Amino acid sequence: MPQLKIHGTVQKPSRAGFYYQCLRPFTAQQCADVRPFPKGFRMVTGERDGDFGDVLWHCDVAGRKNAQESPPASCSDADRGIGMVIRFPECWNGERMDPATATEPYIVNARYKSNGKYGCPAAHPIQLPTLTIFPDYPNASKNLNTVEVSVGHNEWGPPSSYHANTISAFTGDSMRTLTRNCIKDYPLQKSPRDNCDLG
Repeated sequence: MPQLKIHGTVQKPSRAGFYYQCLRPFTAQQCADVRPFPKGFRMVTGERDGDFGDVLWHCDVAGRKNAQESPPASCSDADRGIGMVIRFPECWNGERMDPATATEPYIVNARYKSNGKYGCPAAHPIQLPTLTIFPDYPNASKNLNTVEVSVGHNEWGPPSSYHANTISAFTGDSMRTLTRNCIKDYPLQKSPRDNCDLG
């Protein structure tokens, strides 16, 4: 999970939520057509040039509705630390599985098209579940004007250099089953099936 450095002190998340969803502005039909992640599928999200996805920051571990592009300069005494919203892209070209083997993006964000409809572009037509991670840092300082993010190999950079990666390591048919039970069979609805409750 991502580590932060605030005023020189390393902050590790105390917990994180991982959600595989299909939400508006996708339509119910688009959610019903979502494909599961292929086994071994890798993807990257972040704020670096060339990355797709989104990284947002907010005060209070429960304050996601006020998330913004950059870390807030400060949080109030009533806030319980800070949190992040890390969203991975969901539109795949159907060919490449690993970002290390591609010179062109193989998975990108859904977007609004010229006709006003929201969805995947023609070059990346396969819609995958939207993976969102919510790490919480309840012990973070209230003054956040100096925030660095881990970029690997004990190196740190500005928030604009943040990135995260994931690999689909589900065993058996578990990813396919969860996608069917929690997304495809109940598009834009709360599924009654086991393991689909978002809390």
